[in-house]
Amino acid sequence: MANQVVRDVKLVEGSGWGYEGSVRQWFFVARGTIAHKLVEGEIIKTFKSWKSIFNVMPTGEGSLVKWTTEFEKQNDDVPDPVRYGEFLTTWTKNVHTYLLNI
Repeated sequence: MANQVVRDVKLVEGSGWGYEGSVRQWFFVARGTIAHKLVEGEIIKTFKSWKSIFNVMPTGEGSLVKWTTEFEKQNDDVPDPVRYGEFLTTWTKNVHTYLLNI
């Protein structure tokens, strides 16, 4: 693992590291971009591949966050993943609120 970026990972809740529904707390130094590639779970039942890219760019006293999602649908009948974009927007706002209060 990239120990110069990820300082520690702790299991907060759940039966163990390999179990669905477990909650992990990541301690890391973010300097730019973090990418998440999903390999299993609900999303992969609908999409052949899924990658979310989280990019943080400093802007004076704050930062700008940009999410990019790369995906391939299982078939043409699968709708565009608009609800996942809404989830990422909500998640980003919650992180923003949390960081303002620590």
